[in-house]
Amino acid sequence: MKKVLILVLIVLLAGFAVANAKKKEEKKPAPIEISQIADGTYFGKTKGILTGVKVEVTVKKGKITKIEILKARGWPAFKKKAIKEMPGRIIKAQSLKVDAVTGATISSKNIIKAVENALRKQEKSKKQ
Repeated sequence: MKKVLILVLIVLLAGFAVANAKKKEEKKPAPIEISQIADGTYFGKTKGILTGVKVEVTVKKGKITKIEILKARGWPAFKKKAIKEMPGRIIKAQSLKVDAVTGATISSKNIIKAVENALRKQEKSKKQ
């Protein structure tokens, strides 16, 4: 009887895991086409008591030309590494699919997300 109960619980948990994975896949937004972003300056941020970031992103002729970190929270040594390297990585790649700075992963990912949020705001206003 215990074996049957355990088997039923395993099947139910597996079902919940698959359903949750499908929901996450459905919620993924489409990738940003930087070449389609209109010229301008856009602001984006991420929230977080310890990891929040605010950025200003400048786009000219379908390319990101400047990323300025206006505000960044986090451990000073880690965030300094990310602030120093991430804007250049994104600009060089013209993509948000860049590697995080080793030792500053959370700060790096927050910078990427803030840039994405800035560009997505522009996309929304363009569609309306």
